[in-house]
Amino acid sequence: MKPGSNNGAKTESNCSSASKVWPFDGREAAADKDARHLIYDSRISLAAQTCRKTVLILVICYTLLWVTSCGSANSSQVTTAPTIYSVTITPANATVFTRGTEQFKASVTGNGDYNHAVSWAVNGTVGGTSILGTISTTGLYNAPSFVPSPSAVSITASSVQDPSKSGTAAVTITGVTEGPVSVSVSPASATFGAGQIPPSCGQ
Repeated sequence: MKPGSNNGAKTESNCSSASKVWPFDGREAAADKDARHLIYDSRISLAAQTCRKTVLILVICYTLLWVTSCGSANSSQVTTAPTIYSVTITPANATVFTRGTEQFKASVTGNGDYNHAVSWAVNGTVGGTSILGTISTTGLYNAPSFVPSPSAVSITASSVQDPSKSGTAAVTITGVTEGPVSVSVSPASATFGAGQIPPSCGQ
């Protein structure tokens, strides 16, 4: 044996600087290999767990995004019931001569696929009357033959869909204030003699 050679053995120093020679066999090599495998397996297991957690987080995120997007899409497809907001009439004020006409127009505002139709009335009477004037389904007002008392009437347009929504306009009627003049004769009859002149024809 050459000096300085321990022939495959390992030495361990003690406190007295003396050396002990321990035999080196395959059991230590196997144990060292098993330890390295254990560390490697532990790292692989840790990496697998991290990967599974990452995948789970991604799945949860994508699920939340899908639910949110579907909810937004469904909410955008929800339609609200048609609603009437208001009814306005133009012109709001008008002066009409007896037996004259005035065209009114109703504007209906609302939400959704609402009904634009209105019902016309004069002083609360649908279609009006001969004394106050009449109005057609298209809003054409026909003044009466004589000025009513009072001379102002109200034109109303009410929503057919929601009668609680309505608009009004004021009409002042001017022109003939009296009806036909009646004539009476008194006395109704008289008898005159020959040569007599009726008093109305007197000198």
